Amino acid sequence: QGPNYPAAFGESVIAVAAVDEGLGHPDFSNIWETNDISAPGVNVVSTYPGERYASLTGTSMASPHVAGSLALALSISYSEGLEEVMKREAESLGDPEAFGAGLIRADRMAKYLASSNFSTSENYIPALSSYLKMEWAMGRALHKVASDAMAEAKRWLQ
Repeated sequence: QGPNYPAAFGESVIAVAAVDEGLGHPDFSNIWETNDISAPGVNVVSTYPGERYASLTGTSMASPHVAGSLALALSISYSEGLEEVMKREAESLGDPEAFGAGLIRADRMAKYLASSNFSTSENYIPALSSYLKMEWAMGRALHKVASDAMAEAKRWLQ
C-alpha cells in the first residue's frame, strides 16, 4: 500500500492494478488512491525469450491489456475522453483503491464509442466481437501449448 511510482505520478499516468482469475486482488498489486483500472495479471500466457511462451504474473502483464484496449477504442474514435470512457464502461469490482474503476472492458468501450456521437460507423461491433472471440481462442490454445510443453519438459527432467 502507498504511493508507488510511476503509477503515483498523477493525472498523466493510467495506474493499472492486477486481478487474478477470480477477479480478486493479488497481494503483489498495489492498493492506493491512484489506481485507475484493473486488468488480468495472474498466470497470463505471454511470449518469452528464446521463442517460447510462459505463464507470467504481475502488473506488467495487466498493463498491456489496458494499452491494447485503449488502442482498440482509439481505432474506433479519436476522443479526448477515452480514459473517462474506459472508467465508465469498466466492470466494478469493489474498493477503488484496490481496483480503480474496475475491470477494463474493451467490448463495452467499443460498443459505447460505436453507438455514440464519437463514431460514424456501426461496423465496428461485429468486427470487434469476432476479434475478441479469436483472441480468446488463441489465448486458450497458447495456454494449452505452454501447459503441454511444461509437462513434456518435466517428463524429460525426470
